[in-house]
Amino acid sequence: MMNGRLKNAPHLEVQSDAPFSEIIALIGSKAWHAWGGGENKGKGNEWERIKPQFGLEKDYKPMILGRDQLVNIANLHLAKKNTDLIRFCVFGELTEPQKTAVLLNLSKNSNVSKAIFCDSLGQQIEDGSNHIARLRASKEDQQLAAECAKLAEVENKVGIDAPLMIKAAKPAEVKFADNGIKKGFFLEEEKDSSVSYSWLSDKFDVIGQGVEIEEGNLHYSMIRFKANSNGTEVTEAILQGEIASAETFKNLRNKGLEINYISKHHPYLANYISAQTITSPKWRIVSSSGWKNGAYIYPNGEIIGEMENKQPLFLRNQPINAELFNQSCTLDEWKENVAKYAKGNDLIILALLFALAAPVIKVVNAPHFGIHIYGESSKGKSICSYVANSVYGHGKDLERSWSATRTALINEAIARNDCLLVMDELTNLSPDLGIGITYELFQGVEKLRGNADNGQNRRIRNWQTMILSNGEKNLVDQLKDIFKEKKGNVVKAGELVRMLNISFEGLTNYHQFANDPNLPTPYHKSLAFVDFIKSNASKFYGVAGREWISFIMNNQTLLNTEKERNERAFINSMIEIKPKDVEYEELNQIGRVAKNFALLITVGKCSKHITGLNDEEVEQAIFNCFKLWVNEFGWGNKEKMQIVENLDLFIQQNFGDLYHVKNKQIISAPAGRKFVGFYFEEDTRENSYLMLDKKNLLLEIGAFPEKKIIESLIKEKRLIRTEKKDRDTLRNEVTYPTLPNITTPTKRGLKITFAKDED
Repeated sequence: MMNGRLKNAPHLEVQSDAPFSEIIALIGSKAWHAWGGGENKGKGNEWERIKPQFGLEKDYKPMILGRDQLVNIANLHLAKKNTDLIRFCVFGELTEPQKTAVLLNLSKNSNVSKAIFCDSLGQQIEDGSNHIARLRASKEDQQLAAECAKLAEVENKVGIDAPLMIKAAKPAEVKFADNGIKKGFFLEEEKDSSVSYSWLSDKFDVIGQGVEIEEGNLHYSMIRFKANSNGTEVTEAILQGEIASAETFKNLRNKGLEINYISKHHPYLANYISAQTITSPKWRIVSSSGWKNGAYIYPNGEIIGEMENKQPLFLRNQPINAELFNQSCTLDEWKENVAKYAKGNDLIILALLFALAAPVIKVVNAPHFGIHIYGESSKGKSICSYVANSVYGHGKDLERSWSATRTALINEAIARNDCLLVMDELTNLSPDLGIGITYELFQGVEKLRGNADNGQNRRIRNWQTMILSNGEKNLVDQLKDIFKEKKGNVVKAGELVRMLNISFEGLTNYHQFANDPNLPTPYHKSLAFVDFIKSNASKFYGVAGREWISFIMNNQTLLNTEKERNERAFINSMIEIKPKDVEYEELNQIGRVAKNFALLITVGKCSKHITGLNDEEVEQAIFNCFKLWVNEFGWGNKEKMQIVENLDLFIQQNFGDLYHVKNKQIISAPAGRKFVGFYFEEDTRENSYLMLDKKNLLLEIGAFPEKKIIESLIKEKRLIRTEKKDRDTLRNEVTYPTLPNITTPTKRGLKITFAKDED
């Protein structure tokens, strides 16, 4: 391992060669100055200051790696045969390429196992031991490090504005060169005994190597630079497999980094970034906001709390206008100008507590859900959105539109994981997305999709985002309108208990606007109140969410205990108001939703110090909203109700395509060729019945399992079963009668009764 042809570094010869010995070294552009020169040789102030830190003898001579040594580091011995540890005390500038060159030298030419870099006071700032081990184990790492180490051969320029030169691995044709004006990275090339410099890019720093576990253990290079337009500091994570891609350089330009457009130079920049990444600190990359390692990542990348592993963290996916997730006021200002106006307005309280519930659901292991508030325009329902948004950021501009593409909607939901997403005006939803995207958003998991690049399925992304939607129509009616031409598309009950429809009947407390003589009608009062809240929510925002998240971190046990207690109390209250004819076994779906409302009560009671609402106000408002929802949803099993409704709709739409039979005679035959079934007219409507083609009925009645449809129709006494002759069992299908000149595609169908109230 030791190379005898190398020259000893200054003062190496006086170092101990005892087993497991240690060397103290001064390194950097001012290393010799720290040691001391002339009459002060060996007595420099910096050196004298750190000697006690290591308990050194008075005459101890450190190994010294100054500017000249760092330029020629590849040709120096840096350790003796038995040296186990070297502590490098940095004075002046020590570049990453120089540091890489030192570690590469030690890995190739010494038995050193530990290399510690310290500051000018002797305090550890970086441990290079693992890097040495990796270099010894991996030829690929050695190669990358060698490329990076070549930079150390370039003599440091005086002054911070001097260009940083990247030396080309081999001569190349130069089409553009300007190292006298531009500042940043240059390519140095040798040709015909002359040296030329080609500008590559503005200055940037490679600050870390990141790994994203959430989306498949992907590796990134972290860079940081100042945007050329306004000097804003930009941090960017570049997927390592895409460093050299044109898309990467395009993206960096868009973020404000000036880069040479000559594409032949880009591989040099890419190699430089890769080489720098090897020696840079480790980062954790996350693709979504929310709870991570004991801390909470705000949608704008802000970290609330302290990460368990202490690694720096970068949020790769941020929502549109992430900068609006900031704070503009104190908690008292927000309570006085926004929160207090929820009092006396049940749905505003609902929206406020719904927003606060977003970071709680993971802590208490509750399912996420959504709320769709609908009602006529100009009634003030938009206030709910303003107040909810103001919890985390700007009251108005954080709102997103349903008119976006599927990818945009999914990305926005992921970027707000464990947080709130407010969606505006459901009528803007594209018919091409419709039911599928609403269910996908509220369910919190994307559909399985293939990857065109490798033929494999893409990694499925998920999220727990609380979605507050608004519109003029209820969710079901809106989706029915979208799909009125597409039979068989219905909103399933499972969807309806994830996205709750609640009617907005109007504001009930206009606060100071109630008695304003200049506002003669409730309409005028409502408009004034909405404008007032809209303005306030755009001035006072962002503080409640941060205060609440900090509270959650320290009160997880309390939240879980209160959740269980409030669930029991809410279920009891629900049972008290249920209709007598609704059986307990039919309350499963409603019970699921009741727990969601109970969670909002838990949030409301635990956040009193933030919202200013008392327990009674919270309980009354949330229970009133629950009653609004259940009146819309209906008591009992929603799927069964939907199946029956769709059956009657099918009969209505297809009645003209039935064979009309009376007294065993065909009264009329359908004009079309499609076989739907028979209508048997008896003496009364009650005795009349239908025999319908099972295939057509099941296809068009809705997206429910056949077993569920059959069971529901039997229970509601709309499907008549017949007894088999050969055994004591019942079957669902009946045999069609034999009628002249009629050939049916199947022998049996379903015997269906009319609805009791049908005309």
